[in-house]
Amino acid sequence: MKKLQLLLLVLLPTFLLAQPGPPCPTAIDSFPTEINFDAGLSTPITPVPGAVFWNYGPNHPNGTPSFQTGPSAGVSKTGSFVFTEASGQSPNTWYAFQTECFNVDNNPGMELSFFYHMYGSAMGSLEVFIIEADTLTGDTTEFFTLSGDQGNLWQYAVFDLDSIGVSGDFYLQFHGYRGPNYQSDMSIDNVRIGPPLVMTYGCTDTLALNYD
Repeated sequence: MKKLQLLLLVLLPTFLLAQPGPPCPTAIDSFPTEINFDAGLSTPITPVPGAVFWNYGPNHPNGTPSFQTGPSAGVSKTGSFVFTEASGQSPNTWYAFQTECFNVDNNPGMELSFFYHMYGSAMGSLEVFIIEADTLTGDTTEFFTLSGDQGNLWQYAVFDLDSIGVSGDFYLQFHGYRGPNYQSDMSIDNVRIGPPLVMTYGCTDTLALNYD
């Protein structure tokens, strides 16, 4: 019986996280749209029951309060971001936040992108989910997972929503898990849904001195 109880305790969190979410009262269906966290507490994100909510940064001269972990500033260098404050928490502590709802049914070709920062020798893991809000047929899809120190820089992740196969109203959940010590502050910034961005590197003006 003790072994069975232990197995249920291990499986229960995963089972709960995989459930379709509640219906959306409204859903954004005009794109592009972006969550950049610059509005602080007015940013349209909400806690996930049972999880520690992410903090808003920068809230310290070094960006986040802990040494050698977390970013010093947001992607724009001046704006805000959200992060998991590892200090004062236990290993494997679960952090999560949920976005507002979206619907891309009438907007084929949309991309989902965000920036993540995972710097710290004890960095834990990051998981990102798309959760369709239909309580009868909605799916929960984990489309991004990454663990360990990824360096002291913001990195870009982008996904084609048509390839993921999302339909109807949906929202995103970002889950972070603390590593073995305080050097595991991870951060998220600039969550975007919209048409593909055209990335231009260097200068394309043939008359400019720095043309490349």
